[in-house]
Formats: sequence, structure tokens, C-alpha cells
Amino acid sequence: ADKALAALENMNAFVLPGSKEREAVLDKNFDIAGYAKKNMPKTAAKLLVFTNPAHWSKVAYTQKKGKADLDVLKCYVCLYLQRKDMERLFSAEKMRGYLNAEDMKKLAAQVYSEWMEAGADTKTKGAMTLYGIHGGEEAVAALKDAVRHFDNSMRSAMAGDAVRALAVSHSTMALVAVDNMARVYRNKLV
Repeated sequence: ADKALAALENMNAFVLPGSKEREAVLDKNFDIAGYAKKNMPKTAAKLLVFTNPAHWSKVAYTQKKGKADLDVLKCYVCLYLQRKDMERLFSAEKMRGYLNAEDMKKLAAQVYSEWMEAGADTKTKGAMTLYGIHGGEEAVAALKDAVRHFDNSMRSAMAGDAVRALAVSHSTMALVAVDNMARVYRNKLV
């Protein structure tokens, strides 16, 4: 029952960004900092070992003036990094509407590139999901390259996760890429 209530409460998170419905369902009194403090993963320090949050690009709020607190951004990023499954999260999606989409695109690209440069650890593979959700067309190209890289490096499970990260993107180009990969790659995980 609690899961059903949480899903009902957070259904507004899945309204497409930029739409009029999205603007109508955002609560102007929502305390995003308090929500982030409550939902911050206990393993946040371990999850962010490959990056330095102090050097992240700034993200503006959509509902109020100013930039988002670093703790809000760390919480949002860590919620995805800790996940083993490539999926959208209700708790993170609730915060997403209050953060500027273009700024989040830059942040997601930065986190993803730092994750790849650090060796693409499987414990933080949610960086692919974060980038797939926010990255747009650039993320589609980067994740397609990641699938190729992981498949050639004998990391087929990671290649399969990169395909799933493409699938959670709401880009039609990503879905076409996933469909094409089913025909190209002979690996069952991809």
C-alpha cells in the first residue's frame, strides 16, 4: 500500500519536461533541500569517489531564483549512481522538475565523462542512466560508443546496461538505436 501511495504521489514526475502539465503540477512550496537531505544515500561519499562535486557545473532552479545547493545535486546524482538497475526513480524524478533541464544536461555529461575516465566502475553504473535521461542526442551517441567499447572490452554485462540506459531516455533516436543494436550485436546481453 505504501508503494502504491508513493507512486500516486509522484506520478507528476513522469510528465514530460517543458510541457504545460509539468508546470501545473510543480508545487511552489516544495522544500527540495529538505527532501534531498531526507533522501541522501548513506553511501554518498563512496559513490562520488570518482568525481569532485565542488567542480560540478552550477544548476539553476526552475521555480525560484538562484542556483541549486550542492547537497541537492549530490543527492540527485547519488540516487542514480547507487542503482544497479537502469530505471527512472520516483524519488529523483520528483526533484528533477525543480532543476533547470539545460544545466542538468551539462552536469550529467560531466559526471558521465568523469565516470568513464575513472574506469567505468560497475558499482556506479547508474551514471549511464543519469546521462541517458538528461543528455539528449549527445548521450545517445556517447552511450552507443559505450556499448561498442564495453562489448569489445569483454564487459558484455556493462554493454547490456548501456543499452538499458539508452532505453530509459525519452529520445526517439535512442529507441531506434536500441532497435538497431538488437540486430547488430550477437551478444545476448546486448
